[in-house]
Amino acid sequence: MGYRLLFVGLNILFLQINCTQKQNKRELSELDYYNSIELPKIENDTLLSFWKGDNRIDITILLPDIEFKGTILALSGWDHPSSHWIDSTSLEKKASQEGYILILPSMKKTIYNAEIYPETRSDWQEEVTRTWIIDSVIKPLQKNFKILLPEQNTYILGLSTGGRGALFLSIDNSNTFDAGASLSGDFNPSHFKSDNLYRGFFGDYYKHKTRWEKDENPLVNIEQLKIPFYIGHGLKDRIVPVKHSILFNESLGEKQDGSIFHIDSTASHNYSYWNSEVDNVIDFFNSN
Repeated sequence: MGYRLLFVGLNILFLQINCTQKQNKRELSELDYYNSIELPKIENDTLLSFWKGDNRIDITILLPDIEFKGTILALSGWDHPSSHWIDSTSLEKKASQEGYILILPSMKKTIYNAEIYPETRSDWQEEVTRTWIIDSVIKPLQKNFKILLPEQNTYILGLSTGGRGALFLSIDNSNTFDAGASLSGDFNPSHFKSDNLYRGFFGDYYKHKTRWEKDENPLVNIEQLKIPFYIGHGLKDRIVPVKHSILFNESLGEKQDGSIFHIDSTASHNYSYWNSEVDNVIDFFNSN
């Protein structure tokens, strides 16, 4: 699928495209249900720009080659361009072949933190928070483009810090997503007190334990997670230790039913590994 990227405003001329819906989301009568749903409205592959102060966040939306089946929000890692999902993995091709709209936000250096703190490094003060993502990205896309709606097939995927973001956004938006996936994600700051990213955003652990152990720890509120997750990690990962995903999987408890935990004994923290998981993730989304 070639690039057909356009800078557009929210007053774009919309085009309705067909949508298949899940049986288990029909709370109205079948006729009333199909009369009430809002179909995705977009006419081209599109590049949108959102602003947080002087920080511009670009979001690429790619249409499938076949009839629309659902949407995948794919989050990049720390300071990774969202284009790496396209350049270095088969995600665009596989999503298109399956009928998924692919949403690729360029999240820059966020670690999907709840807020910017007084102790946050000065050069990270303008990075986006997960609250900003919900209010300034997800909600406008739902309202103006009719995508990422709860009644549609909607999924979230993230690699590295994006895996952390995928879990946090799934907890914070319990009715939006049908399933999530994390590859090489990081989750529990309190087990990694010397991590420079955590320290740079949250301040010192011993001075701000509540942030590390509760406010910025998605595993604390794991009981609020209502969807299954595909959790993948490379055993040879030296950037984000595999212990993060082990802790995530263990915290699921009874919620492990329907989730998949996959450790690749040969994989490291790189796109070779993340590309190898694309088929598994797409199959997981198809089954949910």
